Amino acid sequence: MRFDLPRDHGERRPRPADAPLRRLDPPGPADSADPAAAERAGYAGDGTGFALDRPLARLNGRPGRETPWDALGAFLADADANLPFISIDDAPARVRTAVAGGDRPWLVSVRDAPTDIQYVFAALDGGIGHGVERHEGWLTPEQLIRRVTRLEDPAQLNRADRERSRDAYTGRLHSSGRHATRFTGPDAFATAFVRALSHPAVRAVLDRPPHQLGPPRPAMIPIADLLGPDGHRFCAGFTLDPVGGSNSKARVQREQWAVERATGRVPTVPHPSASPITSFAGGDVVIPFGRRNSNEPFQVLTMFPNPKENAP
Repeated sequence: MRFDLPRDHGERRPRPADAPLRRLDPPGPADSADPAAAERAGYAGDGTGFALDRPLARLNGRPGRETPWDALGAFLADADANLPFISIDDAPARVRTAVAGGDRPWLVSVRDAPTDIQYVFAALDGGIGHGVERHEGWLTPEQLIRRVTRLEDPAQLNRADRERSRDAYTGRLHSSGRHATRFTGPDAFATAFVRALSHPAVRAVLDRPPHQLGPPRPAMIPIADLLGPDGHRFCAGFTLDPVGGSNSKARVQREQWAVERATGRVPTVPHPSASPITSFAGGDVVIPFGRRNSNEPFQVLTMFPNPKENAP
């Protein structure tokens, strides 16, 4: 379930109800009808060209290869990602209800997706993370630019608060790194997430005892490992332009601009600017972790692609 949010900051989400049944195992050879297989066969993709049926190397050290469909079909929200339990049978209704309510525009992109992909998004919507809201293909280039230049949080649904750079979850000034990036569609996003869960660096955090001390460092996994050798084609974003040749100065000036604007003052520094990231080839997917309290296991807090350092 989502953590409670400050009042009047634009977030209004019903808490999903616990489902009574565990996700069923995939049908065996004796099954005459396989709804999942029928859905896959009839799915034309999300429009980005990402191939869900292409074999990729496994990340857990086991021999052989798996397709994104294989990884998606095996995913269990609670067992694999420490997310609240959800039945796969409930996922389509959860997505439809959320989209109809108008308070989760980031789920519109999976409204007509196969159940396996809807299940991933519905499961993430029940956790503490915000990867879908800030790094999935529903975001427009303008939203990414406004985030990296103005610190506007795309998860903030209240327009006035968003324009004041108010974070949707903390109520404080929103933050952004040097880049604002996204996966270009739900197929690549869901694939990156479920495949990352089998990577040793991610499993080491998700499987660690809750009482183990020390915050975990973000995992960094090559985009090509998660999405294949052309996986960089399914990533996009913008980078904050340097100020006087300095990236750090640009970030300081950006925060000053956002704070002055948020407090009703005329900014005394120039409006920050950004440029498109020309390529994500050789880049990584960055996966930070978080949890509500020290008695709970960690979850994936967010997930985003980063370009290769010093790439043009």
